[in-house]
Amino acid sequence: MEPKGSIISPKTPPPPHTSSSSSSSPLDIPAPQGLVLGHFFHIYAARHWGDLVAYLNNSKDQDSVENYYAAYIRDLKRIQSSSLVSEAVKKHAQKLSSGSGGNNLSAMRAAFDHIQLRELRNQATNSIQRGMLQLNKEAGDKLAEGVLPRTGKHHLSSSGLDAKEKKQRKNAGTPKTSPQHAQDAAVDIRTRIEDGSKEPADPIVVVELPLASPIRLDLYSRVNQEISWTAEGHNVLELFRAYQSKNPQIFELARDDIADLSGQSGFALSLTAEQLGAALVDISPTKSPHDVWPSLADVVSRVLNHRHSFDDSLAASRTESMQDPVAEYIHGILYSYSKYFRFSDRIPADLREHEGFSDMTWTVIGGALTLAGVETRYLEVPVKAVEERKNAHRNPFLDTKAQAHMADGVAFRGPYQIYLAEASALAQSDTSKRAEDEFKLKRDLRDTFQSQLKDICEDGLLPPRSMRVFGSTSFNARTMFYTLDFMGVFRLHEIRSMILPLNKTADFTLRLKRCVLVCLEVALMIKEELDRRESADPIPHGRKQLLVQACNQMQVTTRTPTKPKKQK
Repeated sequence: MEPKGSIISPKTPPPPHTSSSSSSSPLDIPAPQGLVLGHFFHIYAARHWGDLVAYLNNSKDQDSVENYYAAYIRDLKRIQSSSLVSEAVKKHAQKLSSGSGGNNLSAMRAAFDHIQLRELRNQATNSIQRGMLQLNKEAGDKLAEGVLPRTGKHHLSSSGLDAKEKKQRKNAGTPKTSPQHAQDAAVDIRTRIEDGSKEPADPIVVVELPLASPIRLDLYSRVNQEISWTAEGHNVLELFRAYQSKNPQIFELARDDIADLSGQSGFALSLTAEQLGAALVDISPTKSPHDVWPSLADVVSRVLNHRHSFDDSLAASRTESMQDPVAEYIHGILYSYSKYFRFSDRIPADLREHEGFSDMTWTVIGGALTLAGVETRYLEVPVKAVEERKNAHRNPFLDTKAQAHMADGVAFRGPYQIYLAEASALAQSDTSKRAEDEFKLKRDLRDTFQSQLKDICEDGLLPPRSMRVFGSTSFNARTMFYTLDFMGVFRLHEIRSMILPLNKTADFTLRLKRCVLVCLEVALMIKEELDRRESADPIPHGRKQLLVQACNQMQVTTRTPTKPKKQK
């Protein structure tokens, strides 16, 4: 259907904005020629959002929202007074500037709080360079039909259209597009822009907002995972959903269906003591380290005797037989300390992050995993699951491969990276590093969990009930160990913690003994989880395909939000 009247567009596209001055409008040109009347509301609104990104990307000032809004209203008034515009288009412009004006400004202010300027910079630039306004009819249909909101993206309301115009728009003759196809197309567009692809993308302006679609519990039930979470008369899953609905911030783990019960997490703090006690689970290996390694008690009593100084313990470890794997493990830890304690009574405060992690923290953790028969790698190891998630919708022939997150330490067996470690410096580490590492690790554990569900199904095995993955974050001398499973949501528990001794004090051996026992317990939990997977029941080939399909349909973790500029 051709429009009754159209707005004359300039012959050349406008240049990109180079100034953040509020005196000039980013919309000082009329809308493009060829606007379909039934789509005017949505196309102009989408143009407005794309220009807002470019405008605020230059200004970086929240006060500019009102300046931009004033320019936007001036544009709409100019449309209403133009002799080149049909009455029907003027009618829509009036609705945009009057009836929904207040809501539009409120939505604009709210979007500024969550908008990812860096991530959308290329998209806004593409929109400007291509005439900034050449939104096609298909894009208008997708926005108008409300398909994109299913992906958790923001779109402007169609309240300005009456019923007749909505019906005309719906029957405008465009090809029918399924919600899943539109979702896949939107993901592909975002990933191409994120990688800086030179191929022009379909100019759909999508603004990331923290809206989470309901999790598909039937998919997880199909792959043998728990889909309810009740304990001691409390429906913890309902408590989490209530918390999730009130806390949609972009750095909130609940946005990705992660119920964090560790430390000072927001969800844990929202529960009463009784509710939290019901939600927490005491997770321990089925066999204690002393049962698995009978020589452990004797070696510890001889080497890490509480009456020993560090030098005494090091000397005692050298007399032990290195044929005993426990003695070899403890001697390796003490030898790492000796490289520093030979010259000082404490670990250097300016020790770099990678030095401290590899010489101290990973010597204790990685040594315990090796003793338990679990293979390890450390220092900038690619996280397989994150790489898979980032490249899921990319064309390997045309698109640049997205890079995985890097972990400081990894424990694995075959394709299963079952344990991820993040670390900071042993001393004087910035508190922001702790928050960043925890946020990164916990979301990467979710990626890892879903990836390994798929790996197990592709191996023709039924995933074990209440499958788990593990991780740790180290901040200064303290290390926190976590496990993540699925109980209707991704449930994250803190299972153990340790504090490495950094001084030649009288309690050095006692503190190191605690660290050794903690790491051995965690290593046994990881080994037992791997053994569960290897002994999983085989499934028929036909059912295997159904389970792999369920894994492919699971909602993925959201993209990592851009870290905002810190407030003064």
